[in-house]
This record gives sequence, structure tokens and C-alpha cells, in this order.
Amino acid sequence: MSLMLILYPVSIIALLIPWIILLMVVQNLTAVIIFMCYLFRLFSIKPLLTWIGDVLYLYFKDSIDRIKLNIRETFPVSGNMTNTKQAIYLLHPHGIFSLTHAFHINTDMTNWPYRNVRSVVHTILKWIPFAADIFLNYTKMVDSEYPSMKKTLEEGESIFVCLGGISESRYTEKNRITAVVQKRVGVFKMAIETGIPIIPVISYGEQGMFETLNTGGILESLPKIPFIDVLVPTLPTLSSVWEWMSIYKKPLDKKIHTHIGQLIDVGEARTPTSTEIEALRERYITALKTLYKETRPTDYEEEIVIV
Repeated sequence: MSLMLILYPVSIIALLIPWIILLMVVQNLTAVIIFMCYLFRLFSIKPLLTWIGDVLYLYFKDSIDRIKLNIRETFPVSGNMTNTKQAIYLLHPHGIFSLTHAFHINTDMTNWPYRNVRSVVHTILKWIPFAADIFLNYTKMVDSEYPSMKKTLEEGESIFVCLGGISESRYTEKNRITAVVQKRVGVFKMAIETGIPIIPVISYGEQGMFETLNTGGILESLPKIPFIDVLVPTLPTLSSVWEWMSIYKKPLDKKIHTHIGQLIDVGEARTPTSTEIEALRERYITALKTLYKETRPTDYEEEIVIV
């Protein structure tokens, strides 16, 4: 198992720092050459990461095994644990780092019951230096382009999608879950086209794990520019990242509890009409609200917010 995933998200932050320094220090032409060579896959850092991970595990096996156990105890799973059908799992909320997504699907550290599942990650990772080596080269991940996701389903695997995406990471209220659903179309169209049922998933605590960094309104204004919310997600405070790092010593006091909902059947595979897509989305919203009412912690708001 990749040490990058075991130490996520701190490992990703640490990896990005040297790249940012490189862009700041070297001449622009050098940075462009390195970037283009990477995009054309003329070199890869995956062998280096694998070697570092193997060496660290050799010398720090007990510590790494303890971190795995701490993650398992911090991210319990309950609910529909016996589904035998291929499915499209739709998760809320995304959170800043989507820890639920990373640990349940991309590792075997938690008690998530379904393993023939691909984790859908944003296509932009193809264009971020070194990110593809960490994410897209793993067999448990697939990029979020429609053809890639549909092909994965047609090959007999399930997929796990953070339906709200990065735009959902803005909602970080500790006792409220906001699900971005109303304008989503593609995944519901895909479900009908393939005949693959949908299963809602809610993870309590994901949205409040990290406090949001106050940037004086700078980041808040950036999403007004098309697609910029993909490039500039919500940023965490250093203190909340430091608090997260206590998981390297012990399980977190506040658990990130995931509940798996019931299967929503979509019928036989067919070419859907817009009316059918909208109807399935409404059925999903109803199922999501039901799951929330049946599982919400007592200190959470009575209703999940749908936007």
C-alpha cells in the first residue's frame, strides 16, 4: 500500500511544497520544460515514491501499522453492508480533502465492505505535476471524464463518486451537511444508460474535520471565474492540519462515521429522456434525505441541506 495514501493528506501537502518552490526558484523556461516532459510521461516519480515507501516501512513498520489501525478506528462504516450488486456509490459531503473517499476506497485500512469499486478522482489531476503518479496510476482510481467512468461500469466494476465535487468543500459547518445535487445530471444519466443502481452514502464529520483558512475574501471571489473553483479549493488552517496529525499517534476523538444507504434501482439499461433523468435525481434526493434522518447524530440539524 502506498505510504502517500496512508499519510494522506499531509503527504500531498508535503509533496506540493517542493514543486511550488521549484516554480518560484528556477527560470520559467526550465519549469516549462520539466512540466512538458512530465505531461508527455517522459519521466515518472512513482518508482521513487515506491522506493521511499518501502524503505520507510522497513524501518518504521510498527509506527505505520499503528497509523493504519488509528485510521480504521477513526473511520467506522455502518448501514447497508451486504449489497451484492454492482453500484454507483454517491458520497456526501466532499469536505476539504475528501478523507472518506481516500481511505474507504483507495486503501484497505477501513471496514468498507465493497472492494470491487473504483474511486473517481478529478480529471485535472492529469495536468498537475506528479499527481497522476500518486492517484491515476493506481488501479482503484479512474478520472472523472464521462467515458472513463462509463467504461469502468461497463467492465463490471462499481464506482464511488463525491457527487458535490470540490464545490461542496465550501460547506464546512460542523453540525450541518450541505449536499450539492440539484444541478447534477451526468451521473444519473449514466446510471440509466448502464442500468446500474445508485446508493447514497453520508459521512458525518468529514465537512468539519478541517477549519477553513480566512483569506480575506480572496478565495471567496475566485469561484466567480469559470472553472476556478476546481483550481483553487477551500484551504485548511495549519492548526486544523496539525490537529489531524494526532491520528499518527492515536485514533481521533471525533469519529468520521460513514453510513451506506439502500440501493436505488434504475431499471434496464436504456437511453434516458431528460424527464427520466430528473425523476431519478428526485428519487435520489428523497433517499438521501431519508438516510440522513435515519442516521444523523443528535447534535446535527434536523434536515440535510440540498443545493
